Amino acid sequence: MIQEFLNYNLISITDDNIVEKLKKASDDLAIEFRHNSSKVRSFALVALDPDALIDNIEVTEAKEIILKNWSTFLNNSKDTPLTLVRAVILEALEIISKEGLFVSLIWLTIRNIHRYYNLKGKEKDLISNFLQRLGEEVERQGVKKWALLSMASREKLTVTKPEAINIKTDLTTLQKKLEDASGPNNSESKMNYESPNPYWPNQPQSWTYEFAPRAAKGIAEAIDKVLKELQTKVLNGIQTNIYDSVNDLITKIYEDVVERNRFLQIRTELIWWKEACYSVSLNQSYKNQQRGVLQVAIAFDYASFIPEIYPTSVDYFLKETYKNITADEDKNLKLSEIFKMIEQCRNQLKTIFIEPDALLGRISLLDFIVGLVWEKFTTKQFQKFVGISDNSEITLVEFTIWLFHDLQTLKILAGNTRES
Repeated sequence: MIQEFLNYNLISITDDNIVEKLKKASDDLAIEFRHNSSKVRSFALVALDPDALIDNIEVTEAKEIILKNWSTFLNNSKDTPLTLVRAVILEALEIISKEGLFVSLIWLTIRNIHRYYNLKGKEKDLISNFLQRLGEEVERQGVKKWALLSMASREKLTVTKPEAINIKTDLTTLQKKLEDASGPNNSESKMNYESPNPYWPNQPQSWTYEFAPRAAKGIAEAIDKVLKELQTKVLNGIQTNIYDSVNDLITKIYEDVVERNRFLQIRTELIWWKEACYSVSLNQSYKNQQRGVLQVAIAFDYASFIPEIYPTSVDYFLKETYKNITADEDKNLKLSEIFKMIEQCRNQLKTIFIEPDALLGRISLLDFIVGLVWEKFTTKQFQKFVGISDNSEITLVEFTIWLFHDLQTLKILAGNTRES
């Protein structure tokens, strides 16, 4: 991403050494993300925001990492510190997006909010390209995960060709056998084995009768020894290779069938959920629920069904389910209006959300909603903590999907925490 900022002339650095220092800072920040994945969300939200405050917690931490690699960063930079900081953060995000579930975590964090940021011109194009790469990769993984098992996708048996084995004839033993077949003793006047040929070649008739069986036996023993080694090293190796390959194939097919059955079960549960219109979190029907409660409950319940990786069609299913449940007009509302609905339903929503700990730095829409429910925040603080105006407009179904995406990021973070 740093190179793309340079290519788009969004930062003006001509010294390759400085570029390498910025990339090293991104590498260091990526390491921090791997150790503390909960930071990915807040840093991603700041990285896309051209209006982020320079004293923001995430910006300050990124600046400190840059300063460790480029001590004169603040004094010698021709660009605004924020632009360089965001470039470094985006580079770090791109690095980790190629690892595990980070690509989904980043994508779900920023896919809804980015359209409300003040992105313009080349910077908007750069960010759009970044988002497109993330979205395409998440979609690829989601489609692969959710696809039904087909003949085309089934595993095929692969047997690795064994390595060439160098087996040599035992020339020493064969020579001794032929020496015994040729006469009573060898050049050292010794016999090698019992019962050598009692005749020399100067007695051709008798020598011939004695030579042939002894020579044939010696040659046959040498050949048998080579064949036995071949059987042991090559044939047994092939047999083991085939066994291992078949065993691996059966294991993969079993795991694939189990995984596909799990997703078939999810599909069945989703259809039942859509038709029943029943909220597990509220222990009530979705019908006739107040606006504010309804959107939160639908997003919360839906997230309980859906695994971390999923295709775009899952969002569309949620959208159609929402429309099936409520007759709300698909019109834009200000976020401040939706927040008022939330505030009026605080007591009911407290049964869904547990009281949060204090949050610092940039937070998600979901984080703010939970804080609003528990009176940790006021509507006036929305722009300070989330980075966009509460005058921003959105439909209620879009609001529901946004909450669902934020809930999915929490699920990913919970999984990363367990793994670490």
